[in-house]
Amino acid sequence: MKDLKPFKLAAHECAMQMLSNAMYIGEELPRLDVPAQLRARIESMNETLVGTKHDLVNELTELEEIERDAADEVVMERVERIIRWCMEDVAQMHALVEELQARADDCPKVMPVCVLVTESATNILDAFAAVQDEFERLKDAASIVETPAATAKPPPMPSRH
Repeated sequence: MKDLKPFKLAAHECAMQMLSNAMYIGEELPRLDVPAQLRARIESMNETLVGTKHDLVNELTELEEIERDAADEVVMERVERIIRWCMEDVAQMHALVEELQARADDCPKVMPVCVLVTESATNILDAFAAVQDEFERLKDAASIVETPAATAKPPPMPSRH
């Protein structure tokens, strides 16, 4: 298997972005006037991000332990799992950002939390893009048959008008 170090570093950075942005949102959210239902959704997303960060770090540790002795297919299954977990959170954040943007159009007091979550989502998406780039490099090097997880793309983050 081609050198996994760049992929592992990018995936670790993505996990750290999930954690740091969830923590930042968690610190700032109490200062903002947010409807209770929206607050609960944002807090739930934060919990998901923190949980995924822990899962990613554990998976990266296991990948480190098996990468020398395992078959390339087994290693790529682990790599694809990491991609899938990141992509799931990116998709959830995308849905939350879309909801916040729609609500901010109708209720200006939602705009500050919309900006907060959108900026954090962008940070995570940028880190995930690096993971995807490294994954593509690994696929090209390994000439592995593409699976649905390998070819899926995260939804684009919408822009404000």
